[in-house]
Amino acid sequence: MQETLYLGIDNPLIIATDGASDTHLEVTVSSGKISGTSGNYFFRPLAEGVVPVTARTIDNSGFITDEFIAQFTVKSPPPSITIQGLTGGLITHQKFMDTAELQITVPYNIPESAYEIESFKISEHYSGTNGKYGQGKSFTRIQKRYIEKLSKNNESTPIYIKEIKVKSADGQRFNIQTMGFILQK
Repeated sequence: MQETLYLGIDNPLIIATDGASDTHLEVTVSSGKISGTSGNYFFRPLAEGVVPVTARTIDNSGFITDEFIAQFTVKSPPPSITIQGLTGGLITHQKFMDTAELQITVPYNIPESAYEIESFKISEHYSGTNGKYGQGKSFTRIQKRYIEKLSKNNESTPIYIKEIKVKSADGQRFNIQTMGFILQK
């Protein structure tokens, strides 16, 4: 099984050797930048796909004593989703209700248009099947009415945005983590 690394960010890599004092470790990649020493490295890939990382132990005479090649799958990292710049926590009822849609925050230099929110659900419970679905990134009138009904007589109301489905331009699908908010009057 190949491990997944993410495009455009420093992915930590730990490379272990036998620890012989008369050798040093040389680590190379075919695409991207690798930095670090003593077995602790960071790899920043430049392109999606399969990237080999080669580790060689070299003795004091300059001879390769061991070589290992690992293949990593490089993918675009998932975007994050926010409401008014928040991924959860306290928000005023009015500020939440004034929000028309979920916002996408994209990693690296990837354009926002490379991702599309396909659907999401609003619920009063973290788990379970109740709640109101919406297609796309915008809140529906049904979802807004549902929130109004839940928070009508409450000073604070827990709201969860869950089952957030995002699709990238290249067809990759992401299930984004549930966001929890407390709406305060």
